Amino acid sequence: MVDKDVASGRRILEALARAGVPVTVSSWIYFPELSEWQFFIATPLVDRKGPRGAYGQVLTIMTKEDILPEFPLRRVFLIGPDHPIAERIRANLKAGENQAHQVVNVPVADGFARDAYVYLGGSVGILLDRDKGDFETNIYSVMFYPYSGPGGAVPAKKIEGLEELRYFLQTKLRVEEQIVDAVLEELRKVRRVTIPSRQLMPGELKRLGLV
Repeated sequence: MVDKDVASGRRILEALARAGVPVTVSSWIYFPELSEWQFFIATPLVDRKGPRGAYGQVLTIMTKEDILPEFPLRRVFLIGPDHPIAERIRANLKAGENQAHQVVNVPVADGFARDAYVYLGGSVGILLDRDKGDFETNIYSVMFYPYSGPGGAVPAKKIEGLEELRYFLQTKLRVEEQIVDAVLEELRKVRRVTIPSRQLMPGELKRLGLV
C-alpha cells in the first residue's frame, strides 16, 4: 500500500460524507495469498439496497467527484456492518486499539485478511463560499467530513476573512502552523481544500459548530 492509495481512499470517504452516505468502518485490508491491499467500506447501504444498489450509488458519487480516473471501482469492496472484517475492526477499536494500523486475522471468501489500515477521525474541509474579489476578506465554509458516521447533511461553519480562518484552524482546531500555511496557499489556487486525518471528539465538534 502506498500513500496515494491512502489519499484516494480518503477522497472517497470525504465524498461519501458529503453525499450523506452512512459508513460504519473503512479500511485497507492486506491479503497475503493475493499479495494485495483491497479497500473495504462497511455501510448499511449494502443491507438496505443490496450489493448492486449500493455499488450503483457509490459509483455515481465517485463519478460526480471525478475520483474514478485515479481509483477504479473494482478496487472498492462494499460490505455490510455485520461482515466479519467490520466486526473485527470494531472489536479492536473497543479494545483500545485506536490506531490506523491493526492486525485483523479474519478468514474471508477470497483469502485471509491479515493487516489493516483503518481510517480514523475525519477530514476538515474548507470551501470558498463567497468570493468578494479579495482573498483576505472572502467568506469561507469549514466542514468536518467524518470517515465513519450515520450520514446526513454535513454542517458548515461560516468564517469571514483570512485572519479569522487562520485563527479558527490554528487555535480552535489546533492545526499545526505549517499545515495551515500550506492549506491557505492552496486555497488561493482552488475553491476547496481538505486537512486529512483529524481526530475530533463529538463534544469538540459540537462546541466548534461542526455538527
